[in-house]
Amino acid sequence: MSEIEFTIKPLQGYIKYASADYTLCTIDIDVRGDGAAHHFKSECNDRCLRKLMSSISDFLSGEVKAGAELYFYIPWIAGHRTMYPYSFKISEDGNSWSFRYKRNRKHRDVDFVCDLSRDDLIALRDSLAAQYARIDWDYLGKANLFTFVFPDEEYQWCYSARVLCESLNQLCKGKKILKIYVSAANYAHPSRISENYLNYDLGSQVILQLEDAVVDLLIYAYGLFAWRYFKAPEYAAHGPTLKHIQDGRSEFCDIGDAYGLFKAEYADVPIEHVAIMATDDWAWTARGFDESKLGEPVELPQEIVFYLSSNRALSFRGQDDDFAIELMESTYDRYT
Repeated sequence: MSEIEFTIKPLQGYIKYASADYTLCTIDIDVRGDGAAHHFKSECNDRCLRKLMSSISDFLSGEVKAGAELYFYIPWIAGHRTMYPYSFKISEDGNSWSFRYKRNRKHRDVDFVCDLSRDDLIALRDSLAAQYARIDWDYLGKANLFTFVFPDEEYQWCYSARVLCESLNQLCKGKKILKIYVSAANYAHPSRISENYLNYDLGSQVILQLEDAVVDLLIYAYGLFAWRYFKAPEYAAHGPTLKHIQDGRSEFCDIGDAYGLFKAEYADVPIEHVAIMATDDWAWTARGFDESKLGEPVELPQEIVFYLSSNRALSFRGQDDDFAIELMESTYDRYT
């Protein structure tokens, strides 16, 4: 027989909608026996954990039929995926369980099976119950959310990278970026994160709060940028309020040290120069985008770069159907 241990680890930086009836976490699974140790990792949620504890209790009390197999799916923010990496099977005689972890990976498949005694199951259930009770599930998934009240003014589509560059330099040069906000829906769903790099699907509103103004950007994809600019008396900011997301499009998160990976300093540093990388194409046709207003030659914005006095550059880059925010070393070579 083998010993098995599940360690519940609530996800840090995870934000959930108030309407969601589950909270994400991860599980470290350690199996020891026959002189060997095995380690697996899986996503989970509070609902899965309650089901697992209940299933073990039902088995121990004789309420689960012999030969049954119980599967536990990998959940994610929008529901659950049809992947079941770990399962428990009750023996035909009903006296023991076997644990199985099976997952297809890029370079190797994992298919691991071990038997568990009744005492193993009691220890597993009691450990899960103790860990579950120590976690503040109501607090998990809450974030400091902000809201903004802007004048009822339409966004301006950017049909000329040169005109946008001149405007941003005139309005932003010499000013400090205090904070950067993205919609709570996007903050909750990064498609890729790495050190000083964030990527969000489908574009969204990005708000740069300066010392005495805000730049309000809509970044859909390459070539598809729209923007507004408001001075301090023209808008109002409210927050932070610690809560779950109510409306992910009208609530915002300060990216700050986003997910523990956005580490380079950009706040309270003066903007020395704004540059635009231009493109002669656009990703797709967006509502309100008027092709008749394009100049000749076509020079649409693909990337806005704020060069900072700290020898860093802050980039907002439109891609195929998403956008990226990146803090990088300052270089002028790539931009016009």
